[in-house]
Amino acid sequence: MWENSAPKNKLFQNSSKTTPSKMRPGIHLQRVDAQLKAVGVIGSESEPKVIRIFLNEFSPTEVAVFSKVAWAAGQEVAVTFQDPRRFYVRGQIAWCKEFNSRSRVHSENTFSYRVGIQLLFDNEEESQAVVKFHQELSAILYGVEPVAASVA
Repeated sequence: MWENSAPKNKLFQNSSKTTPSKMRPGIHLQRVDAQLKAVGVIGSESEPKVIRIFLNEFSPTEVAVFSKVAWAAGQEVAVTFQDPRRFYVRGQIAWCKEFNSRSRVHSENTFSYRVGIQLLFDNEEESQAVVKFHQELSAILYGVEPVAASVA
């Protein structure tokens, strides 16, 4: 398509220039440890497992976490945040995939699995509490109060 690479190179150079109109506010990633516990099935309740969450990946309907152990899809779980404040929510494992971070940091605390959790609510009050928690996280992460969101 390009006979001469000069127009192509100029196109890429212009597209990578940052102008004030293209600048976006920085995204602050905040990682916290939380606890994940199996619930709902007799005999499957166990000690809570430590998980790691990027708060940016929490939404009013789902959350993706890092785990040291694999979880079965469909399993009902309870997630307990300790930071930025204590918060409890129930959910169901939607998916679990082995995760290879290819990290150069060698640690005994490797989180080898990515786990998707669909949040569950018994009533409108619980869903509104999650929406409020999500708004609090957005204020912490982005420094602005978000527009009120609702669970679809």
